[in-house]
This record gives sequence, structure tokens and C-alpha cells, in this order.
Amino acid sequence: MKLLRPYLVLTLLSMSVLAGAAKAAETRGYIPSPEEWQDHAAVLEKYWLNPTAFGNPLGKFPTWRCNDGSQITPENFVCPDDAPSRDGKMPEIMKQDFVRMISRQTFAYGALFNLTGNPECLRLHKAGVRYLLEYARDPEGVFYTVIDSSGKGAPEKNQRTSQDLAYALVGLAMNAYLTHDPKVIAAILNTEKYLFSNYYDRETQLMKWVLADSPSEKTDQKELVAALDQLNAYMLLIWRLLPETEMTDFQENITAVLNSMKKHYLKEDGLSFRGCLERPECSGPNAKHSDYGHTVKGFTMELLAASYLGDKKTAAAAWKGMLHTVQEAATPDGREWYENSRKSGASWWVYAELDQAALALALAGKYDLGDSLKLWLTKYTDRKYGEVRFGRKQHLWRNGMHSAEHALWGYIMSQGIRAQACNRDKVCRKTELNTPAMRTELYFSTTADAAKVFPYQFAGDISAREELPGGIIRVSFKNIRLPDALK
Repeated sequence: MKLLRPYLVLTLLSMSVLAGAAKAAETRGYIPSPEEWQDHAAVLEKYWLNPTAFGNPLGKFPTWRCNDGSQITPENFVCPDDAPSRDGKMPEIMKQDFVRMISRQTFAYGALFNLTGNPECLRLHKAGVRYLLEYARDPEGVFYTVIDSSGKGAPEKNQRTSQDLAYALVGLAMNAYLTHDPKVIAAILNTEKYLFSNYYDRETQLMKWVLADSPSEKTDQKELVAALDQLNAYMLLIWRLLPETEMTDFQENITAVLNSMKKHYLKEDGLSFRGCLERPECSGPNAKHSDYGHTVKGFTMELLAASYLGDKKTAAAAWKGMLHTVQEAATPDGREWYENSRKSGASWWVYAELDQAALALALAGKYDLGDSLKLWLTKYTDRKYGEVRFGRKQHLWRNGMHSAEHALWGYIMSQGIRAQACNRDKVCRKTELNTPAMRTELYFSTTADAAKVFPYQFAGDISAREELPGGIIRVSFKNIRLPDALK
């Protein structure tokens, strides 16, 4: 089936509307057009649609590949841009595939499908889901952390971190969003219940890191991401899809996570988060996870959760924290982002998180964008091999999730800002708001209830639905906004 590219050809009317909207939105900074987001998605796909990314069996996506897409094997594990191996042996860690990375790559395929409608991305996304459900769990249904070359999972159950268990669900959460599959939703809820029954201490309001010590992970670790990544990886995306019988407990657990973050990790000024607690690496100028990325992600997740809850006080505090962070992180020329208060250049995922927060702030009229999106789509894009640069493209903490989410989030927010500018400044007629240049068009599986789909982490009113070949529906949204409060 041919790749669906809805924005390759725009009518003259659509182009004129887009120009008018762009002019009206100038105060919001540089906002990529629909065609630019589609072109960027095609560049990302180039790396992830290389057959070397597909895994053996299909869906066991490799944790390690070179930046040119070439495979890594015990015989050939040094990439062209790597330093030579000291002892000529493949490091043990590279002989394993991390479940969280299989899940994150599964998420990436789903996000790219949602944005482009490419059926190949949907096929690979579903292959990742199948592998996760069939091979990445132990007999008790708890997700492994790593899987070796023979397919054996490890470590023992109590040594798996709460963050790894959360990220094992991120690809499944994307699938639930795209397909509304009740079996997938049930699998997510099974792990969510396991986490909050075994890892969350309701007396201390802390999410435990592990239940038993291992050489690398300790029970006395108190990590922000143990709580935060429950929201980020799966809880917020599936909230609207849950059976009514699950809503009360699920909402209580989300509230528990918010309270834990506020009580233990939010600094006294309310403007940043501590990355961890009570260990030597948690303090000082180089404190663990003391970067703008973890802080802005924390506030962004708080904002989304508060929107669902109708909690205006928490939302206001989150807006304040987001705005302070992006202002602190912006380089003086407004073109890029700093990683931390030491003014280091932002890594790929911090850059993405800051862009996403800035877009949400711009949609709310609270921040004027600089040129960071333009730099991401040009300077940091690898048109030869695909993906964005920033060091190694595929390793034990990367694998497409942030770049794919950045593209999906960026497109949705860009369209929302553009349509808002047309309404605000009256440069567009109402009929023009329904042109390809102005619509927010996303793709879902036909198994999803077409009346209940929504634009990723946000809300929007459905203006049109169209069934396409290959079990795909295209849905147009208008009035893009933060999630509506759940009733």
C-alpha cells in the first residue's frame, strides 16, 4: 500500500490561509507547517523503517543499532563513529535487549502512524505489541527488564525497577489509544495494579524503586522517575479509555502520584523538581536528574493530570513551573535550549520535552516561541540515514520515543496554535478553518470507536471521519485544547 501523505499537495486557497494564519501567529514564534511536520516524520521513518530495526522475531526490536542503521552483532559491534573496542569484546550489556526499549520503539511506530497514516508503521507497531504481550512477561504476568539472545528474561521479579515496569507499558498505551483494544487495556491495568499494590507505599507516599537489592539497583533509592514516569508512560494516555468500573481506583492512584511528586520532589520555591533523594548523587551542582528536562516533564504531566481532575490550583502551579523552566532553559538568541543551569547544550530528549512544553504554553498564550523547532527540523535532522542526531540514535535509553512524540505533539500543537490565531485575529473565514492547511488530521485503527478518539494527550472536537483502506480511519479535529475534565 502506498504511503499516505495528506499534505503533499495543498490547494491555492489552503496555501493562502496558511500564510495568513502564519502571519497572525508571528507573536507565537516559528511554527512549522503541516507539510514540514509530514516531511520531518518521513525523515524519522527512514531510520525506523530500515529492516535492521524490525528484530528477530519481528517485534523484538533491537536495543542497539548504529547511526547509519547497520546491525550490531558480537562479531561487528563497533559502529563507524565509535571509538575502537579496548579488548575486542562486545560489552555484556549489548548482548541484551531491554523491554523498555522494545516498548519505546513500539510507541514510536504508533506515534508515526498516528501522524502520517503509514500502514507499515501500524504493522510494525502491532508486531511490537504482540511481542511484548507474548514474550516479555514472566509466568506471573510481570514484565521483564531485559531479554537475552535466547529469549530468556531477567532479572528476578523483585529486582525490576518501577520505572522499567512503567516503560514496558508505553507502547501498549499507544496501542490502546490507536485501537481501543480491551485486551491491551486489561494488560496495562494488570501491571498498574501490580505496581500500586507492591511498589507504592501509601504511608510514606513514595513509589519504591525496587523491592530487592541487585548489584545495580537498591531498595533505598528514592527516584523522581519512579513516580513521574507512571504518568508519562501510560496513565495519562489511557485514562479516557478505561472501563467505568476502573475509574475510581485509577484516579486515586494518579492523585497519589501527584501528591508524591509535590511532597517529596518539588523544591521549596515550587519551580523545579529534585531528581532523587537522600543519596550522595542527589545533591550538588551535578545532582542526578537535576536537568530542565525532568523538571519540565514533571510540570507538564502535572498540568495534564490537573486538567483531567479539574484541579485549577495544581494547574496554575504547573503553568508557573513550566514557564519558569522554559525561560531559564532558552538560549539568549531563542534558537535552542540549555540542558541545565550550567548552560550545557540540551540532549535530544531534553530538547524535545522543552519544545513540547513551550508549544503548550504558546497554545495557552503564555509564551512566545523562538526558533528551536526550526533548528530541530533542520540542523538536527539526519536526511541521509533518518532520525535526528544528538549522539547515538539507538541505545538502552533512546529508540525513537522522544523524537516521534515530539513530531506528533508538535504537529497537533502547531495546528491548534494556527487555528487559534485565525480565530483570534480574524484573518480566516470559518469555512477556511476546514482546509487541509488548518485541520488537525490524525490516523487510527478502525477497531477504535471513531466517536471516542482524541488527539493524543489533548482534547479536540471531531469535525470529520473517513475510512481508508487497510483498516485505517482518518479523523479531523478542531478546537485543540488541554484535556477536558473527566466527569
